[in-house]
Amino acid sequence: MLFAILFLCITGFQMIDGFGLYFLMVQIAAVILCLVALAVILKINISLYRKRHSSLMQLSERYHLDENIRAGKYYIPVAINDFICKVHSV
Repeated sequence: MLFAILFLCITGFQMIDGFGLYFLMVQIAAVILCLVALAVILKINISLYRKRHSSLMQLSERYHLDENIRAGKYYIPVAINDFICKVHSV
């Protein structure tokens, strides 16, 4: 919230030339970082999912792992869409 207020003040009063571009690049970098982190988490969860039969996981843990994988697969298109929208606005 404070970052958004700072951005509005800097761009509104034009304190730093080209600040909007810098801010956009920071947003794009954050989206890329989140997308990479999401892919790593999804890969780890899929690896654990494949090993679930040999490890003596309880049913609730298996269900929780399955839900994490399903949610991760839903988040990837959202993150890619966010990245495309940010790049397209440049």
